[in-house]
Amino acid sequence: MRTFDIDAHGAAQCDWILKYEQLSAGSFQGELTIVRFEGLQLICEKTNLALRQRGGLREEAYGFAMSAEPTDEVYFDGRKVHPDAIMCGRVDNIDFVTPPQYQLNAITVDRSLLHPLWERMYQKPLGVWLEHQLELRPSKANAEALRRSHQQVVKDALALAHHVDDASTLRQMRDDILIEWIEALPVAVDISDLASFSRR
Repeated sequence: MRTFDIDAHGAAQCDWILKYEQLSAGSFQGELTIVRFEGLQLICEKTNLALRQRGGLREEAYGFAMSAEPTDEVYFDGRKVHPDAIMCGRVDNIDFVTPPQYQLNAITVDRSLLHPLWERMYQKPLGVWLEHQLELRPSKANAEALRRSHQQVVKDALALAHHVDDASTLRQMRDDILIEWIEALPVAVDISDLASFSRR
């Protein structure tokens, strides 16, 4: 969908409760592509103005997001984001600033889907670090591969939307892209700085 009203753009993202603020001059234009699988939502977002987004994600889900093209003009919770970073976690108090002509890749995933998948992949429970809002840095190669995969799955899913009735095909597509996002995350996650940053 194409949007020309900043409030309508925020309201169109079903898993999120977001308030957008315009930070640069001009008329707002946005574009949202949303693919919904059972338990997983893929999002591609394009906006033409510098924006600040504040709000949160529904309680039953986790969010993962990254710039569709590397940029060093993004701020997440008041901190400058690395161009290849994945912003993730239980996003209940987001503060996200983006530059003009920005594109975002994102997913939201139900806890009921992510937890068992994580345990099957790593033979251990999902780390408590995902209950926080974090910026994690994948390798450059992993970031580039994830960008390509996300865009390709969105295209493939849209192409198949009216032609595939096979639930197993859709589940496989869903699981493959979710695993791509998970495997792009760094092996070790350090959250020791979170408390001190929140206090500051």
